[in-house]
Amino acid sequence: MRPDKSEDSFPSEEELSYFWLYRHRIDMEDHLTNHRVTWLIITQSLLIALWVGARKEMGPWLGVLTFMVAIAWAALIFAGLCAAQREIRRLNEQYSTNYPRGVRHPKLPLLIGDTLGHGLGKFAPYGVPFLFAIVWICLLWRSLQ
Repeated sequence: MRPDKSEDSFPSEEELSYFWLYRHRIDMEDHLTNHRVTWLIITQSLLIALWVGARKEMGPWLGVLTFMVAIAWAALIFAGLCAAQREIRRLNEQYSTNYPRGVRHPKLPLLIGDTLGHGLGKFAPYGVPFLFAIVWICLLWRSLQ
C-alpha cells in the first residue's frame, strides 16, 4: 500500500489506466445493451404493424407463426441483455479484486454506480422484452376469439 492515499493526492497513471480499461469494457457492454433494446423495439414494431395490417389476409397459421417469431425474438434479445449485465457485474468484481494498489483511490468514481442506481437502471432493458411479450399474448388471445 502506498502512504499517499489521502484525499489530496491524485490517482497514479497506473490507477487511471486500470480504471479506464475496465470502464471502456463496461461502456461497450452498455452500448450493446442499447443496440439490443433498439433492435427489439424496431423489429417488434414492424412485426406488430405487419400483424395488424395483414391479419385479415393472414391465415390462422401465419398469424401464429408471426406470434412465435416475435416471442422468440424477444426471448433472444432478453438473453443477450442478461449476458451483457452478467459481463458488467463480472467486470466490476474483477476490477475490485485485481485493483493494482489494493483499495480503489478515493478520487476515482465507482465503476458502475451504486447498487440501487445500477439495479433501477436495469428495469427498462429487462422490462421491454416482457412488455412486448404481453402485447403479443394479448394480440394472439384477441385474434383467437
